[in-house]
Amino acid sequence: MKLTEEQVTVLKNKSSEGAQLNDLQKIIQEEFQISITYMETRFLVSDYNIEIISPTKAVNETPQAPLNTTPTPEEAPANEPDAPAAGAANVQVSVDQVTAPNAVINGRVIWSDGQSASWMIDQAGGLALDPQDPSYQPSREDIEDFQAKLRQLLEA
Repeated sequence: MKLTEEQVTVLKNKSSEGAQLNDLQKIIQEEFQISITYMETRFLVSDYNIEIISPTKAVNETPQAPLNTTPTPEEAPANEPDAPAAGAANVQVSVDQVTAPNAVINGRVIWSDGQSASWMIDQAGGLALDPQDPSYQPSREDIEDFQAKLRQLLEA
């Protein structure tokens, strides 16, 4: 499939603004009036060297808490009960039985509010999240719980 230079520029600009693969597919279908599948969009993005910025890259740019964030009994305030963060206990992480293309391991996460996403770790060790609702942003507590549970799964 051939695109004009203007169309490629539009896609690169949208991608640099955070548009994901499904967003680019919609642009191609609605603005360019070209019928295209998700897989064809993946190939097209690759052919035109359009970089998709993973939502997890933006998350990883924020400073990470140390791996062991549980305070020791001496550090824990005496008046706080030992309870998980609100909603954090409800995050569910699973590993798919079939590995997705370009993934070392992949699976699904269900956030504490019931929203879900697919996740994968690629050959370079990068983590990618693909939420069911592209505009959804999980809470910080959910992300921290997801990271902890994913570490436990990977260490097992």
